[in-house]
Amino acid sequence: MDCADRLLKKYAPFVGYAVATYSHDGDHVYSCGISEKLQKHSTTNRDELKTFDYGPRAEGGRKQLLKTISAGHHGVVAGCDDGTVCGFNTNGELVSTLVRAPSGVTKVLFSPDGDLVAASSKDDKITIVDWASKRKVSEATFAGLHQFIWSLDSKNVFVSADEGIVQVSARDLTNKTLADFAATPGMMAWYPDGSVLAVAQAKQVVLLDSEDLSKRTSFNIPSKVTEMQFSPSGTYIAIAFGHIVEIWRLKDSNKVAFVKMDAKASSVNWHPSRNEMFITNEKGELCTWPNPVPSKFTLPFEGVAPFDDDIVSDKNHYIEMEETPMFNDVPDTQELDLADTQEIDIPDTQVMDEPQLNGIPNKQRSYTDELQDTQVLEDPAESDEEEEPVISRKRKSKEPVDDPLADTQIVNDEPDASEKKRKRVSMDPSVDRMEKEKSKTKHKPLEEDDDIDLAGDMFVEDDDGAGYVPDLSHRGLGQNEYGNGHMEEEDDGHQGGYAMEFDEVRAIQPGATEFRGTRRYLHASYLGYIWTMKHAENRYSVTSYFFDTGIHKGYHFTDHVGYDLGCMSRRATFYARTSPPSIFMRFHSSISENWSLDLDETDPIRCISVGKTKCVVCTESGLILTYSIFGVPLRVYRDAGEPTVAVTAHTDTFFMVRQDSFTHKLNFVVENGEGHIFTRGKLSLPVGAHIKFVCFTQNGDPVVFDSDGIILILSRWKEEGQYRWIPALDTVAMAKEHGREETYWPIGIDCDYNFHCVILKGAATQPPHPLPLTTDFPIKPVGEPRQLESDYLKKSVMAELEEGRDEPENLGNLEIEVEKALLRLLHAACKSEFKLNKCLYIYRRLKNEECKEAAVTIALRCKRTILAEKINELREKDEAAKNGKRDD
Repeated sequence: MDCADRLLKKYAPFVGYAVATYSHDGDHVYSCGISEKLQKHSTTNRDELKTFDYGPRAEGGRKQLLKTISAGHHGVVAGCDDGTVCGFNTNGELVSTLVRAPSGVTKVLFSPDGDLVAASSKDDKITIVDWASKRKVSEATFAGLHQFIWSLDSKNVFVSADEGIVQVSARDLTNKTLADFAATPGMMAWYPDGSVLAVAQAKQVVLLDSEDLSKRTSFNIPSKVTEMQFSPSGTYIAIAFGHIVEIWRLKDSNKVAFVKMDAKASSVNWHPSRNEMFITNEKGELCTWPNPVPSKFTLPFEGVAPFDDDIVSDKNHYIEMEETPMFNDVPDTQELDLADTQEIDIPDTQVMDEPQLNGIPNKQRSYTDELQDTQVLEDPAESDEEEEPVISRKRKSKEPVDDPLADTQIVNDEPDASEKKRKRVSMDPSVDRMEKEKSKTKHKPLEEDDDIDLAGDMFVEDDDGAGYVPDLSHRGLGQNEYGNGHMEEEDDGHQGGYAMEFDEVRAIQPGATEFRGTRRYLHASYLGYIWTMKHAENRYSVTSYFFDTGIHKGYHFTDHVGYDLGCMSRRATFYARTSPPSIFMRFHSSISENWSLDLDETDPIRCISVGKTKCVVCTESGLILTYSIFGVPLRVYRDAGEPTVAVTAHTDTFFMVRQDSFTHKLNFVVENGEGHIFTRGKLSLPVGAHIKFVCFTQNGDPVVFDSDGIILILSRWKEEGQYRWIPALDTVAMAKEHGREETYWPIGIDCDYNFHCVILKGAATQPPHPLPLTTDFPIKPVGEPRQLESDYLKKSVMAELEEGRDEPENLGNLEIEVEKALLRLLHAACKSEFKLNKCLYIYRRLKNEECKEAAVTIALRCKRTILAEKINELREKDEAAKNGKRDD
């Protein structure tokens, strides 16, 4: 059963990522995260809490992320994103800065005896430090370092890297022994008796012998592992798959409990002597899971049974249909013993009520029935190759099988890139009814292919509006935010564990797509588009096409470099290869002016853009490089080291979207390429949304297209501090209004504020080759369903945007259109239910004298004489006021 309603949740001092660990005796929990503070909680006394500062402060006073923590017999250590590792005694007093790495620390870990501390960093280096003397013992680099773990005797370190599983001596990290089993980098965990090392692979967990690192056995899992830990007795193993944490019993490969969280699990910890777990996630939640193992099963801390290969094997997970027993005595639900629960209290946070019990009837079902109620669906966006349907778990054991997910949809949150996505979809009509009720609160209607979230968003629901559930929407960092390429499905690059980059937003290039077969688009805008075709290794052909062929004709050239980024202006097209980084400028009119440049190979390129006379290159390290279009370097700077997510240009004005280094939200900057910043601020995105496209309108206003289908236009951006994001069009609502199942692949917005796009039917996420004809839709401000009011808002928005131009060409006509829209509103108000004050307010919005006279005429024609008299009185007062000013 899903135990999400039983989690006792608290929140870290600040929004965002949090990790935690038990002390060696289990009496306390140490936690840290984005706050640069550590907290010490008591697991027995809810009122006991101690908070202490991390220690060294980052350069410039900017807060850093504490992304890893470990507790030992003599103290606790924490690793920071600024490359420092600090040690504290059990009272929280700073002992020493143990490590200063040139890049962020990804993991710290005390040795089991507490004498040594190991730390890994983003530069793939592991450093061993003696806790007592605070001196470095050993140091080595491992290419593609993913994770490491101590042996239980504290003599060796096991490393998961590109070359596989490596055993090294703690005193000499250069003394290596490579495992016979060819493993890909993954999470690792020890069986409690130290005889077996579990290594997570794609869709399976492999168990290696601790002596020679040879494979002993393995068992299958439904998805990629992000966290993994054996229970103290070794009877169970807790595995996190993104947002879901499951507990499996090794004896019969039976899943005994699971919980779905609001964000991805960042740490999973078993209590050493109680039936209790402590889980944290990337939303900043600190959760106690009381009684994770139901009382009908063996407790997770009672003795350590010697590991037996027969306990776990591949065969345990495969079962022939005719041998499947019936569920006779194993219910789907767990009994909740509230007397055994412990709650960790954090001051200044709203305490949730005790979890309520939901009575769920037991189901007497066979595993055969489960399979009959299960479908395996292929993702339509994947390859067309035919494969046989695969059931995610099969068993040979004739013991009753307790599968809490039998009637739910199982989604592989982080599928391996080489495997096709599969979903187990419930055929139970009760589940469908639950989802229909839940989908009522969604902005986007539930489609057939949409993932079904049975666990819900909150473990307590404020269904009566009493206000006892706090609004925590501002806490999330937006799960799955931000996509890859253009109009693609979201692709979360987080691989779990301590080596992650805190959900760093992946950069997008406006108009870029993924490869479909051998072709992909590199760029698209209202000028034209660029696409590339792969012929062989390191040989491509790149084609540039212009919508207005009277100005420029399309061309193509052979590409031996492998450019994967592109953009165009009226004078040239600009190409780049992300890694090793290289840039290339190709002019439309004269190839003799073309130039190329290789950049620092250690700093890959994220995104590029080209304007009228300048071009910009943004790199992984946060550098912003500005060149003239002829290759002359103009500026280089780093804005607080924030990674750039997207950049686009209009003439020589650049609009950049960046990820804030503290809050990890998206910010924007509008500058002119010479160092002058027009404005900067926060990107107006709802929680959970991410950007899919950025551009300028043809009139020069920045535009963002988000994953909710909303087009946002930036207004008043030339006035410092006066900017505002205007939701100009809701494409999802537009498709629903037309009764069509379609999405829109954006191209740009023209000078008349029409949205140009390619219509994608059904489940398509990118257009075919060559590009179909584009379609344009007029903007329609979001939030006003009434036609006349919506038309007035549209004209007002267009006039406001035109007013912000340096040389407004159509402002007078747009102001007249706004007045006409007001007169139509006045006429409708006079004809329908007449409200005097509303009509007078509409009149006061009029500025043109002719329109004011027309307002009187409308009132008289609608036989609203009182309104006409009031309007004439107001006109006389206004005229008298003007005459008074003239006399003065």
